[in-house]
Amino acid sequence: MNDPGSKNSKSSQANENVHSGHRQKILNKLRNSGADVLESHELLEILLFNSNKRVNTNPIAHALINKFGSLSGVIRASERELLEVKGVGNATVQLIISVKAVVDRINKEKVKIGEKFNDTDRIKEYCTGLFKTVDREEVRVIFLDNEFRFLTQELLGVGSTNSVFVDTFALINKIADKRCTVVIITHNHPRGTEIPSQEDRQVTRNIFNVLDKSGVYLADHIIVGMDGTYSMAENKTLPDIWR
Repeated sequence: MNDPGSKNSKSSQANENVHSGHRQKILNKLRNSGADVLESHELLEILLFNSNKRVNTNPIAHALINKFGSLSGVIRASERELLEVKGVGNATVQLIISVKAVVDRINKEKVKIGEKFNDTDRIKEYCTGLFKTVDREEVRVIFLDNEFRFLTQELLGVGSTNSVFVDTFALINKIADKRCTVVIITHNHPRGTEIPSQEDRQVTRNIFNVLDKSGVYLADHIIVGMDGTYSMAENKTLPDIWR
């Protein structure tokens, strides 16, 4: 009499060997040719090896890319959204959250303390990186000394996908803690254009007036949209403030 359990065991082992060979093939491709030769789903597939030791991660990677549109879309997705994808469990969610945290930290460390920070293109590049994996509106403040040297940056407020409240009182307290004299405000439009809205203009004017009374200069307000980054100072959006 044949043992059905033995057949299942052999079948499982065969599948595992196939997956192992496929994984090694993709890893060798990455090592030998670099990431540029790999498709987005293949890079994601490699990442998912770490949370799916004995499972074929190719279908999961395809499903994630199909649902969220891109690797950055996968990284920006919420825990709830990720768990809606077939094959994604808590281990995979925790892995993706960890990767997002690492990417965020790398982007935020791209400017060294004491670096001169008065080039608009450099500032826009840095601000773009701050929101690369963010899918909600956030306001951040960049602290500079009176020589426009970078001190640090911090989160000032968190909102929804299309609005965020700016707490000027909290901003003043942060500035006092940092003992800085120059700041740059930056926020994102995760589902819209980088062009400032009327509300953006009014909030910027209010912030400028509050800071001006405290002897602090608002050097710029950078807006990061879906397709670009906008400097209000560079474009003289408020000409009475930035001439």
